[in-house]
Amino acid sequence: IIHGRDPAREGGDVVPCPCPCPCPCPGPVRTGQDQFFGADRNLHLVPGGQDPADAVGRGQDRAQPVQLPLCGGSRGVDHRAGELQCEDRTVALLRGHPFPQDAKAICDASDAIIKGPIGLSHEESQKIPVDMQPERGALLPLRARYNTYANFRPVYLPKAIAGFSPLKAEIVGEGIDMIMVRELVGGLYFGHKETGVNDKGLRYVKEVLEYDEAQIRQILREGFKLASRRKKVLHNIHKSNVLKSSVLWNEIVAELAPEYPDVKVIHMLVDAAATHLCLNPTQFDVMVMENMFGDILSDQGGGILGSLGLMPSACMGPDKAYYEPSHGSAPDIAGKGIANPYSMIGSVAMMLEMSFGMEKEAQNVWAAMQGVFADGFSTPDLSRGGSAELITTAAFGDKVVEKLRAMPRVG
Repeated sequence: IIHGRDPAREGGDVVPCPCPCPCPCPGPVRTGQDQFFGADRNLHLVPGGQDPADAVGRGQDRAQPVQLPLCGGSRGVDHRAGELQCEDRTVALLRGHPFPQDAKAICDASDAIIKGPIGLSHEESQKIPVDMQPERGALLPLRARYNTYANFRPVYLPKAIAGFSPLKAEIVGEGIDMIMVRELVGGLYFGHKETGVNDKGLRYVKEVLEYDEAQIRQILREGFKLASRRKKVLHNIHKSNVLKSSVLWNEIVAELAPEYPDVKVIHMLVDAAATHLCLNPTQFDVMVMENMFGDILSDQGGGILGSLGLMPSACMGPDKAYYEPSHGSAPDIAGKGIANPYSMIGSVAMMLEMSFGMEKEAQNVWAAMQGVFADGFSTPDLSRGGSAELITTAAFGDKVVEKLRAMPRVG
């Protein structure tokens, strides 16, 4: 992952763990270079994955540490990491759980977590008990364990690569630059769930959408703070014409707004927001919304960019964060080496800035990726019939590393 290879989407090499023991490693896992962080940091990699044989087989061959050359020259960030295979069907069934206790212990000891994409095809998911499927069995428990209530998903497409978007050039204009702020540990996904057969003999399902005002207030505050630092416009996305949860949501927006007098609040129904994202995406800067709305609209955000492969994300809690691409594991293209690793590498950049305070190093990572595009390279999944030279996932990642190595030293 650090070298730009996305094993879950590419089906290629996973990042090697230098521990002599089988992963997950029970010991302390450290990143070096005190002069960068002020102290050692623990980093946990969650690779995801789509190819069971590849994931298990390569898991026996982990020998060398890897380096992220953030600052040019030899001054990189060495890291060692245990791994959690939270997606692969074979591993999940052999271990008995997609998020086993030893993996939880490693995550608990980590200062930050990098998670690869997860998910299965519909056919493969049917082979696993419903509650052991990767999203229910690992992803939601990961979010709940660390209360990662704030999900930040940048939808960013500068004019130089605007050709990736399926939208017309006049709609994209000078480029797209917005951040979707999604509440991540409440709402319908985390409410009480019940299935059964009613007294008429009909199968039924009941799922509860539940928020309290503290949950709403904390995510709205994140949206207001971000809007205040950017263009001072906050789009509040809701469905108050139908949902009582949105009525309470909007009441708390009104209560918080006086604390941020420099921020203009624009209220927009979620279905209208979906339309405006296609017709006029450049009107948005910061959008804040509840869990399910954010899940759906952020995928649409990837669509207007041309691919979810261009959309990293950060999932922030009060004490810990994890970082992941916004896309799934793309089982239809796994193993083909055609997926762009931008969102995976971008998630690392977000980690450097948001968890470790390494803003200049994060800027270098973004600049390196943009530089590879500017040099005329892309990957087949982003191809729109233009003149870019199409290269593999691994080759794109290697070119990002070359750019980083050539940059001036930081610090």
